Amino acid sequence: MTIEAREISATDARAIISEIVNEAAYGSKRTIITKHGQGKAAVVPIEDFEILKTLDDILDIAEAKQAMIEAKREGSVGWDDLKDELGLE
Repeated sequence: MTIEAREISATDARAIISEIVNEAAYGSKRTIITKHGQGKAAVVPIEDFEILKTLDDILDIAEAKQAMIEAKREGSVGWDDLKDELGLE
């Protein structure tokens, strides 16, 4: 799968930001905003953003599961013990 996006400088984007947003919202077009030739931000359809949020949630769940496995394998420290160890009230 190839994801296509046009690139436009931040300076040029300022003049047509409404057009860029409308193209993302209604035409499913992606635009990368550049500064000094480097991509700095992207305007994407909301569906793309929702996919990114879902992927982030999946990664968070995987990391939490891994942390639970490690805690079971290596043990964990209770909250009260941790506070005592750190000298907290």
